[in-house]
Amino acid sequence: GAPLLGGALLGVAAATKLFPAFLFLPLLVRGDWKTIAGGVLGAGATAIASVAAFGLEAHVEYVRTILPHVGTFRSSWMNLSLPGFFARLFHPARNTTVPIVESAGLY
Repeated sequence: GAPLLGGALLGVAAATKLFPAFLFLPLLVRGDWKTIAGGVLGAGATAIASVAAFGLEAHVEYVRTILPHVGTFRSSWMNLSLPGFFARLFHPARNTTVPIVESAGLY
């Protein structure tokens, strides 16, 4: 009954973890623009609060330094996710495993 509030809460969840953003797809198909607008406002408010709390330099440093190195741990044995499993099978970033078939496109 409150599409803006529901969308805002979904936007906060999507800004915190990317997976809930997929819940916007049925809303797009249905054309529920008020809920989508609430989601954009919620995600935007979360981003502004994050920049206000940690500063813009922390976000820039994350994008420049941390994100390029995340891919090196994709085929690590500590990564128990399904993408990590297929990365170990087909395209390990480290020389810890011998891939079944060397193909970056399979994972």
